[in-house]
Amino acid sequence: MVSIVEQGRQIPMNATPFGFDMAEVVYPGVNTCTTVTAYGGRGLAGLHLGLFMGAGEEGGKGSADSKMIDTAYLDTYLHVLKQQAYVKAATITQKRAFNVNVESKTLGGIYVAGALDVWRTSAASIWSRLKTYLEKFAQESHAKLQYFQFDDDKASTVDIYVNRVGVKFTQVGSDEIVKSLPFMA
Repeated sequence: MVSIVEQGRQIPMNATPFGFDMAEVVYPGVNTCTTVTAYGGRGLAGLHLGLFMGAGEEGGKGSADSKMIDTAYLDTYLHVLKQQAYVKAATITQKRAFNVNVESKTLGGIYVAGALDVWRTSAASIWSRLKTYLEKFAQESHAKLQYFQFDDDKASTVDIYVNRVGVKFTQVGSDEIVKSLPFMA
């Protein structure tokens, strides 16, 4: 299992918040974050997107230069995730057509999980950009795109566990399950 923390908690600050594992990815301390996990026959590739850049503490507190993620960071992170998913997670098939070797890369699915309502309401343009990119990525890779919002009335901060079968939210510091709410992207 690999643990992926948001970019504001990376060392050095705002390093790329990516990870890969054959079986499971965990995203710790999610409260205003969105996570994206692409899975295929060879494993899972994940991205932990904090809503705030330069956040020293949960929710962007503790850093004078904390600001909302911008499109340049988002685009870079999504591009890198896509490349990581194809290199480390996708199923690769080789075919020969017209005397040329053709390689096809497919994913089983893409899970988007976290504080999705926060992104949709507080950062509508960034949310729209993220959603549009992931819809194109899912179509290109023949992946099923699914969204999961945790019940923030039950817990304001959760750990997210992802494997090929699905997404599980737990209250930080315990094994107590936090239910997933229906979410229409």
